Amino acid sequence: MIFALLDDGTLAVFADLHDARRDVEFPEIESGDTTFYNERGELLIATFPGRSDRRIFGILITNDPGPFELVLSGTPDESAINIALSRAVALQDNQWFGSLEEVRAHFAKVSSESSRA
Repeated sequence: MIFALLDDGTLAVFADLHDARRDVEFPEIESGDTTFYNERGELLIATFPGRSDRRIFGILITNDPGPFELVLSGTPDESAINIALSRAVALQDNQWFGSLEEVRAHFAKVSSESSRA
């Protein structure tokens, strides 16, 4: 499961990377308007491993970044998802959660389980 906080305060929940790629467009990612988190609330960074500027005779033809990948930020921050949820004002329809309160409860449970481990 992937969580994405959009710039308008909407929280989207995707089953997997394929669904996130389908619904989140490149400009929203490139501008930093969308922030991703995994099911444990860890910050994910979008990268474009296939990105290349295509040029013919020095003239830029396309700047198509190709599909994005999501990788862990490398900086553990247990409060990252809580900060994101405090900025969330709406939840996009999804099959797992009916409200932002349910999402918050999910991450509270994940946090308490990881602190016990």
